[in-house]
Amino acid sequence: MPLKQQALCSFAGGCPFPAIAKGLCRKHYYQLRSGQTLVSLDVPSELPMCTGPECDRIAVIKGMCRGHHAQYSRGKRLVVLGSSSKHEHASCSFEGCNRPVKSLGLCAGHYTQQRKGLVLTPLRNRRRGTTAKRWSAPEGAVIADTSLSARQVAELLGRSKDSITSRRRWLKYNQPTTKRDVGRE
Repeated sequence: MPLKQQALCSFAGGCPFPAIAKGLCRKHYYQLRSGQTLVSLDVPSELPMCTGPECDRIAVIKGMCRGHHAQYSRGKRLVVLGSSSKHEHASCSFEGCNRPVKSLGLCAGHYTQQRKGLVLTPLRNRRRGTTAKRWSAPEGAVIADTSLSARQVAELLGRSKDSITSRRRWLKYNQPTTKRDVGRE
């Protein structure tokens, strides 16, 4: 997987360091900020490259780029750094899962399983969203009828008693309060 190339300093002398501000590297930017004239830096002929796996970045700390050094200092195994493109892996790499990627090519649920050291297993369907059964207007009328118990309404509509109870509670506290609000439901 190709990594995003760092922009280099735009100083006319051909500075090989990465740009951090206004197209300049850290040292040239400080020269500019302090009002000094920009001068060429003493740069070694061969810059050290990161020793991390498949990394083409400049080594900054202990022979590694910042990303690989962060992995090393946390005691983690050095892995290939991900690209900055969020759209490269649109969905989870676990077979049959189409949820969006959170990290390491996995969705939040599968990433959590992997982080805890569990065997990756299929996740349950989400409770909310497009798969949730919506309330229709006739169902709302039956639910609002207080002559029937929640259990009776649940049996009529094929829903759980708890869902009927929570819907009645929602209807009680979310009634339109003015004439203008009546048509907004």
